[in-house]
This record gives sequence, C-alpha cells and structure tokens, in this order.
Amino acid sequence: MSIEFITAILFLIILNMLFLFTRKRATIQKIFFPFYIVMYKTKLGLNLMNFVGTKFRRPVIIIGYIAFVAGVVGVIFVFFSLFHFIFQLILRPELAPEAGVQIALPGLLSIPGLGKLGFWHWIISIFVLAVVHEFSHGIVAIAHKFKIKSSGPALFAALVPIIPAAFVEPDEKKLAKASDIKKYSIFAAGPVANIVLGLICLLLVAVVIAPIGLNASDPIGISFNATGEKSPAFADFKEVTIYNKISGREALDATALLEELDKMQPGDVITFSNDEVTRSITSIQHPDEPTKAYLGIINIRNERKFHSETFASFYVWLKLLFLWLFFLNFFIGLANLLPLGPVDGGLILRTFLERILKKNKKLAINIWAGISLFTLGLIVAAFVLPFILR
Repeated sequence: MSIEFITAILFLIILNMLFLFTRKRATIQKIFFPFYIVMYKTKLGLNLMNFVGTKFRRPVIIIGYIAFVAGVVGVIFVFFSLFHFIFQLILRPELAPEAGVQIALPGLLSIPGLGKLGFWHWIISIFVLAVVHEFSHGIVAIAHKFKIKSSGPALFAALVPIIPAAFVEPDEKKLAKASDIKKYSIFAAGPVANIVLGLICLLLVAVVIAPIGLNASDPIGISFNATGEKSPAFADFKEVTIYNKISGREALDATALLEELDKMQPGDVITFSNDEVTRSITSIQHPDEPTKAYLGIINIRNERKFHSETFASFYVWLKLLFLWLFFLNFFIGLANLLPLGPVDGGLILRTFLERILKKNKKLAINIWAGISLFTLGLIVAAFVLPFILR
C-alpha cells in the first residue's frame, strides 16, 4: 500500500469529519443523485476581488472582452478537434489510440509522458483550478459593477464530500438584466483564466524547472510510447523502456533516433537496445505520406539520471505537478467553453440564442438543449470509439 494511497484516505477522512462538524453552516446544492455541492457562504476573498475589480476596472473590463473573443476561438478549436478526432478514428481505425476523451480522476486519467494522474497532483490542481476560475468570474463581475453576495470554500460530493473547491455568488437578478456583452465576458472569464494559468505553468516548466533538472542530471538514453494495437511498435513496445542504443549506435538522447527516422524507408528495420534487451520494429508506410516510414511511436523522451535520488524524487514530483496544472487547467478550461448545458460555454450560447430569438424563448431553449445534446454525443463518441475500434 503506497504512501500516496494512505495519505489520500486520511485526507478524505479529515475532509468528511470537517464537513460533519460544520454541516450546520453549509448550504447544500443538489445536482442529481448522488452528486451535490456543499457551499460555505462567507466573505472570504471578497476584499481582494473588490480591490482588483474596482482598482483596475477598465483593464479588467477590457480583459473580460478579450476573454470572450478568446472563448469563441476556444469553442471553435474544441469543436474542430472533436470532429477531427472522431473522423480520424472512423476513417483510420488502425491508428486508434488507447484512449480518447478521459475522465479527470486520479488513477483513471493517463497521459503518455505523464503517466497516471496521482491523487495529490489531482487534488492540488483541481483546487487551484477552481479558485482561479471563480475568482476570475468574480473580479470581472465586480468590474461591471455587479455585487458578489458571498464567496468561499466548497466541496463537491458524490454521496460524501471528495473534492475541495471554491465558489462566488453574484447577484443573479441584476446579472440577468445586464447587457449580453457583459454576461459573455463574465461567463468567459473563468475558463479563459484557467487556460492562461495552464500556459503559464507550462512556461514555468520550460524556462525554470526543466533547466534545473538538466543541471542536476546526466543523459542515459531515450524512451517512448507505442500508439494503437495495430501499429508496428505495439506488440513489442507496450512497456515503456529506456534504450541507450539504436541500430548499434549509442543514443543518449533523441538526436540519434531522429537521424535514423529521417533516412528510413517503409520496410526498414530499426533496433532499440540496452544492456538487458534488444527489440526491433519493421516500419510500414506512413498513413499520410506513403514514401515515409511509420513506426507507431509517440512521446519520445530524453531520459536522465539525477546526481541525488532524494532531489530526484522531489524534482520529478514538482515537475509533474506543474505539468498536471497545465494539462488540467488548459483542457478543463477548453471543456468549460463547450456549448454544453450549464457550463460557461453553454451559458454563453443560451444568452446568444435568447437574444436572437427573443420573441420565441421556448424555441431558443429547445435549440440550446439540442446543441447541448449534440455536444454531449460528440464527447461520448470520443470517449467510446477508441475502445471499439482499436
């Protein structure tokens, strides 16, 4: 039993004990059985939101409008990506990956190059994501002179509380009467802030964290992942292994592999080895460029050995945290822009439809529901198809 598993159980026990002791001060918002949200309505964070929203009102308003434009671009990007992914799966099932859309839960979400999402990386990332998301909604609303009635910590629950979060509660009646452009900017502020935060975390990894790791380690070889079951590499390269020789040549980083790939033709054999194993791949025609060789490998990584094992453990954990902060903020931010039900993208779509169909609100709601169901269908297809086709 790992330390992470034990500490995760202790964390959940403490979280539920705190809920039991403070439940009289909590507001319960039901979603659908067995899911609900526990909110503790306080003034926590309001002073900071009020300061930023009023002191920097004009820049915040401008940023909010930019966020809306960026949000529209984000919606188009996500839709195109979903369509492209699904059509690629249908037209070329032999290239189907092991997973498409995944559930962002520890132990379930697995990303090549990052591995499986651990509990503490998940809980920290989700909490930071929620705080930034709600804070951004709040300061843009305040900049537009809407009152935030309360804010504070929250708990997402599935039968019992499991995820710490945060919330802001604007004056819904006044917000409903606001101009559409103000609503758009407020709705878009949260997901776009998450996307920006994700990119900042990725930049920190590239500019600060990665150079520290390079200075504290030495190169020892390369590793990579195999793509779908029908790829040339899948049979012998399902397990990630570090190799330090390619076709008999020393390969301490990816340069040697890239050189070999550049001169390979379909049907050529490439050999990967280390002191214990030797494995080969016979290349096939590239699906997009028949004159080029295709191995079916992705996520080529330069592997390194740290001078200190203690430092290595801390460094790898910290680097993974920032990479998960990037991944979860960026992609959950994009997902929040989808025209789907009550998420921010869905609220933007509903506001837009109710404006252009203001004489027939029922029709607007029906179209909104239809688009939401279609979007949900795309997500389900992207989740299920890789398991069916691979």
